[in-house]
Amino acid sequence: MGFNLAFKGLKQLQSLLWLYSETDSRVNSVFATLLIRPVAFCSRCTVVLFSPKKNRQSHLLNSSRKTITCLAFSADGHYLVTGECGHLPSVRLWDLQEGGGVQIAEFAGHKYGISCVVSMH
Repeated sequence: MGFNLAFKGLKQLQSLLWLYSETDSRVNSVFATLLIRPVAFCSRCTVVLFSPKKNRQSHLLNSSRKTITCLAFSADGHYLVTGECGHLPSVRLWDLQEGGGVQIAEFAGHKYGISCVVSMH
């Protein structure tokens, strides 16, 4: 139900962007990206992914059960990087193309919780 409200919000955003699209073509590409790329948010040890294109929700569960504090998509949208807090937090890399989301790497050894991650590729 929450995503139905979010989708209504996208429709309102579409109407707003339509007003500006006649004067700035960059707005069209921003909106097209919003409709194609998944939207993600953290909820404790879970990343909730919503695909506007498929109108479907999925999730990634952090196997360490540590709270996920930040995330970033790769430029092509195939990978997701997450950071976590708690005792000995890690940065994790997820492949979103393999079976809906598979952890492929873990970068451990951090002393403090991770508050920001950036995807450079």
